[in-house]
Amino acid sequence: MIAAFLDRLPAIDIALDLTNRSVDIVQEGYDLAIRIARDLDTSLVGRRIALSRFHVVASPAYLAREGRPMEPAELARRQCLTFAVPQPLTTWTFSHGGETRQVKITPRMLSTSAEALLQTARAGVGIGLLPTFVCGEMLTRGELVSLFPDCECGVLGIYILFPHRTLLPARVRLFIDFLVEAIGGGADRDPWEFRPEN
Repeated sequence: MIAAFLDRLPAIDIALDLTNRSVDIVQEGYDLAIRIARDLDTSLVGRRIALSRFHVVASPAYLAREGRPMEPAELARRQCLTFAVPQPLTTWTFSHGGETRQVKITPRMLSTSAEALLQTARAGVGIGLLPTFVCGEMLTRGELVSLFPDCECGVLGIYILFPHRTLLPARVRLFIDFLVEAIGGGADRDPWEFRPEN
C-alpha cells in the first residue's frame, strides 16, 4: 500500500517507523500513527478504519504430524505461538453459541513480531493465534488452516491516530484517505476475513 501511495503522489515523501511501542505522536513529531488494539485509550483524535478477527492457525504439515485438535481445551497441551506485547498473551478466549471459554496455553514461542509468529506457524512449529490482517492471505492460499473457524477468538480495531483534526496537513489527509480506500470495507468490517469453504 505504501508503494502504491508513493507512486500515486510523487510529491509526498514518507518516513515509516515500524514499531510495536506506543509512540507519543505529539512529542515525537509524528503526523499520524496506525494503532491496532482491542481497545483504544488515548487523548488523540482517532478513526477506526477496519476490524481484524483472530484465528487459531496451524500449518498442514503440523496437523499431519501432530493431529488436529478437536476442541480448544486441547491447546493447553500443544506447542503454541503467541504475542509477547503488551504482555504475554497466554490465555486464549473462545466464544461460540453464547458460551465463552478460556484456555491457558504454554508458549513454545513468544514474540513481539506478528511476522515472526506467522512464519513460525507456517513452518509447522506450532499453533498460533493471529489476526486476519497477518494470516488472512495464508489461510486463503491453504498455507495455514483455521482450526476453530466457528469460534470468536477476539477482534482488533485498526485505528488511525493523529494529534489535531483541524490542523491536519493536506498530505496527511491524503494518506488517511488513501489507507481507507486501499483497505476498504469500512470501520465495522474485516477486509482480510477468511471464509472457509463449506
